[in-house]
Amino acid sequence: MYLATCVASDLPREIIFPMTLRALCDPSAARAADIDQRLRERLAVSLDYMAGFLASDDWNRSLVMPQALADLKAGPVLPWVFGFYAMAVQHASRAELDLARQDFDELIAIITTPSSKNIIALAAPALSDAHQAVAQALFDTDSTRRFQPQAPSVPEFEVCSSEVEAAFALISNSDPDLAAEMKVLMGLILLAVPEGSDRSQGFNGASTFFLWRATLLNARCQRGIIETADLLIHEASHQLLFGLVLGGALSENDPTERYTSPLRADLRPIDGIFHAAFVATRVHLAMTRMRASDNIPPELLPALNHSATTSAEAALAALELLEKKLSPTPAGKEIFDAMVDYWQAAKFSVA
Repeated sequence: MYLATCVASDLPREIIFPMTLRALCDPSAARAADIDQRLRERLAVSLDYMAGFLASDDWNRSLVMPQALADLKAGPVLPWVFGFYAMAVQHASRAELDLARQDFDELIAIITTPSSKNIIALAAPALSDAHQAVAQALFDTDSTRRFQPQAPSVPEFEVCSSEVEAAFALISNSDPDLAAEMKVLMGLILLAVPEGSDRSQGFNGASTFFLWRATLLNARCQRGIIETADLLIHEASHQLLFGLVLGGALSENDPTERYTSPLRADLRPIDGIFHAAFVATRVHLAMTRMRASDNIPPELLPALNHSATTSAEAALAALELLEKKLSPTPAGKEIFDAMVDYWQAAKFSVA
């Protein structure tokens, strides 16, 4: 699922380019770490400004800011730091300054919180009420429908987490470079289930730039190891695309325009189609690399080949639409060209 990607900031944005366009599709833990570093450095600038903006006679964090900013720049932090920042900006923009200060204090405390388990349920006691509220708010971005995933049952959590761990093990064994990149891009996996039985509440996975390095998965779906690996690579690729443009836009198209997506039943804006093309391309690349490793058990090859084939079909369909309709930003054009370059090299045609 593609969700909103803008981050409140007056800082300039630029794409992070590797040596060649085609390498944009290839896995790189170093590139992912560089993106994360840049995002944390930008967040540090914004937090320093916000601390001054929110200061009052009875709320001042000038004494704790130097250490907090140093810790933020020093290494990866939990996605909740970005989440509470997004909520603080939202509350401040509404002149709800006391709520913004509460969000700010939460994120300062989280900066120094060590990461424990990276697969957790969207439920207490794994998460506080405040953390659950942040997740609900930041994943519920579609004004046309309510999206409020709920806590999974214990059996649902156990089955899904086991599938996720098995899929990661398979990826690590067959493509260590991809696994290393995904470890950077997926610092937290939240397991949840749909709110109700209505089809509009259904989901497979979801990612949002507002919770950088966090991914939401539906724990009620029993997928199998290859389908789970496909989903994890899919969501990690959303995160990579968010990061490549540092939360910026991929297109200059009218955001109210809607098009048929190869990966969604509902009509999507052009940036959503762009995300579909990118993640499908990356899943195809990943499955091709994994198959070439000769470390895939024979009984899993039919599912792997099916994933590669369906991803190719989705990517090429999305690219065909983009070629006709996309008005790209400079960053969007570079990434679009990289995808075309990949498929031409893979001996597929792009109409």
